[in-house]
Amino acid sequence: LLERIKQVSELENRPIIRAHIGAAAETIKPTVDGVKAISEAGCLEIISLAPDQVAQAFLPKFDRGEEDPKKYRNGEGGAPIRSRDDLRTLKTATKCGNWPMTRIYSGTDELVEAAKIFEDTLHMPFPAVPIFFYNRLDGRGPLSILDGINEHFNTMRWWASIDKPLEINDPHQWQLRRCSDDMYVTDHILCGIVALKMGLKNYVMQLMFDLPPEIDPLNDLAKMKAAFEIIEPLTRHFDCNII
Repeated sequence: LLERIKQVSELENRPIIRAHIGAAAETIKPTVDGVKAISEAGCLEIISLAPDQVAQAFLPKFDRGEEDPKKYRNGEGGAPIRSRDDLRTLKTATKCGNWPMTRIYSGTDELVEAAKIFEDTLHMPFPAVPIFFYNRLDGRGPLSILDGINEHFNTMRWWASIDKPLEINDPHQWQLRRCSDDMYVTDHILCGIVALKMGLKNYVMQLMFDLPPEIDPLNDLAKMKAAFEIIEPLTRHFDCNII
């Protein structure tokens, strides 16, 4: 990730660009075709795969043969990824054009096992793991809030153990639920401290603008600037970097 950021900055004087893709369909073919077209066009540096809800919940169990994918509906909310081979097929589709990096949404159960599958097949530039969400709080997974937090922390520690940059995406989740600006900034502070405590050397700070959609642009920018300025001192006092 850091090398790609430096490369694009030096060659084109711009930040890297990513976008999500995951066609809600019966198979992964529309997503594979889309990933290949995007790669050939050279318009993104990072492709974020959007799996359907079943993939997020059961992929480790499918991988071990403990659950039958045929029991579940395909394409509810994203691409019906059901195996390591599906992930490798999607990764292969990026090997053309500008060869974009590939990442994927976090799972909602057995997050460490899912992370290992993702890294083995996609060689992720950086994962995204929440603190509070993707459990019973938002109805996305089976874990209680406390068990979810512990699972997320364990997952962050695993990514840190292989020296992977990581994004903590809670501030965006709270924004989607129309949180106040002070809560948004406070959550960024919490995420920065959690990243440090989990042993992350490179923390990807997610700044999602235009939420809520009616926010004044200057106020939106002020909110983001405040969040960054408060956690930036971590980089001067500890061995960590904010991307």
